[in-house]
Amino acid sequence: MLSPTPPASAKKIFWLRLIGTGAFCSKLGGPMPGTMGSLTATLIFAGLWYGQAMNWWLLAALIAASFWLSVWAGNHAPLAFDGRQDPGEFVMDEFCGQWIALLPLTWHASGSIWQIIAAFVLFRFFDMLKPGPVAWMEKRLSGGWGITMDDVVAGMLAAGVMEGLILWLWGASA
Repeated sequence: MLSPTPPASAKKIFWLRLIGTGAFCSKLGGPMPGTMGSLTATLIFAGLWYGQAMNWWLLAALIAASFWLSVWAGNHAPLAFDGRQDPGEFVMDEFCGQWIALLPLTWHASGSIWQIIAAFVLFRFFDMLKPGPVAWMEKRLSGGWGITMDDVVAGMLAAGVMEGLILWLWGASA
C-alpha cells in the first residue's frame, strides 16, 4: 500500500516562497510581479556594476544560481503556492532571464544606464510577447523546467539583440 505524500513542513514552504518570490520582491509588483522581479534583478546588476563589483564571471555565477534555484523551487511550486503550477508571484525565473539579457554588457565592459534600461525593456518584451521558442518552452516543459526555460530563452533573445545594439548603436568593439 502506498503511503500518502507527507505534508510539506512550514520551513520548506517558507524557503520555497522566499526563493520563488525573489525574497518577496514580487509582492511589491501588484498586478505586474514579473516586471518587479525583472526590475529587482536589473537593480541588483546596476548596483554591482556601478559599485565596480560586477563582471562576466560574477554574472554567470548569478545566472547559474538563479537557474538552479528556479528549477528546484519551481518543481515544488504547488506546495508553496496553493497548488498552482506557475504562480504569477514566482519570479526567480525572471531574475535568471534578466541577468542573461544583461550579460553582453559585461563582455564589452559597457553598461551605461541606457544600455541597462534597454536590456530590461528587451527582456520584458520577449518574456511578455513569448515569440516562437519562448512559447514552445513554456508549453512543452513542465514543472520547474517549464517555469524557468521560457525566461532563459527570452533572456537569450534579448541578449542577442543587446549584442547587436552594443556593436551597432553604441559602437563597442567585439
